[in-house]
Amino acid sequence: MQLRIRRAKSVALPSQGYLQGLLAALQNISGVTFAAVYENNTDATDGDGIPSHSIWVIVRMEDPATDAQVAQAIYIKRNAGCGMFGDHVVNVTQVDNTQFPIRWDFAEYTALFARFTWNSIDGINPANITKIINDLATSYKPGVYEEVDIGTLNTKVQASDPNTFITSAGFGLLPVGPFFNKLLPATKANQFTSPTLIVLPMILSPFNPVTGTHLEVVTLATQQFTALGGRSPYSYSFVTNNSGGSINPTSGLYTAGASGFTDTIRVTDSLSNTADATIDVL
Repeated sequence: MQLRIRRAKSVALPSQGYLQGLLAALQNISGVTFAAVYENNTDATDGDGIPSHSIWVIVRMEDPATDAQVAQAIYIKRNAGCGMFGDHVVNVTQVDNTQFPIRWDFAEYTALFARFTWNSIDGINPANITKIINDLATSYKPGVYEEVDIGTLNTKVQASDPNTFITSAGFGLLPVGPFFNKLLPATKANQFTSPTLIVLPMILSPFNPVTGTHLEVVTLATQQFTALGGRSPYSYSFVTNNSGGSINPTSGLYTAGASGFTDTIRVTDSLSNTADATIDVL
């Protein structure tokens, strides 16, 4: 399969358009996983910062040794007199032994955060936050200069957990926002990472926030609580400690106190989001 793909790319190498030929040459280099070529054929610097009558090559490659091959491809395929834009420079030795600088940029990753509020379709089971986070880490991988949008996010969340739907959502460059329905990388050389999810409301597992049913713990027994959603680190505390129990503020391990009382514990994340759980001590 890889051989057929590479052969399909290689047929464009002798194409008449030098941009298409350059792109094909770059894509045909083993180790190059992404390549794009942009041209500014006007007399002024364009909106991408490309100087007049210049090209901007953007690549991603798995092996730094590919540098020389990329430089050679640009040197051979670029149009005569065409300028180049980019911060990465590799010198190509010409036939007269002079050095000719070749410029391009590498595609760079940009951190992406997605915050959304979930709801339960069946009204019984809460969102499977752990599964959603794990699934989207592999299923939501935006391409270079690819816009992200909440419609795609919602589709992928429901594919992961069909019982969960999103009531509000947004993308941001920082965990505190601001968040937007759509977001485009800052430049054509940027690529968003898979979004770091901030899922709300948080869940203080094993408490079920949908049904709100109290947990039952016998006196002096322990119960491990785990925060799901929000953004770590988390801290655990009491809202009410009627039984005289205890809770580890870091791990969330709860120890029940005297029987016949009801306690409420709370987890708080790094963004001040909270979730509570109510416990009847038997």
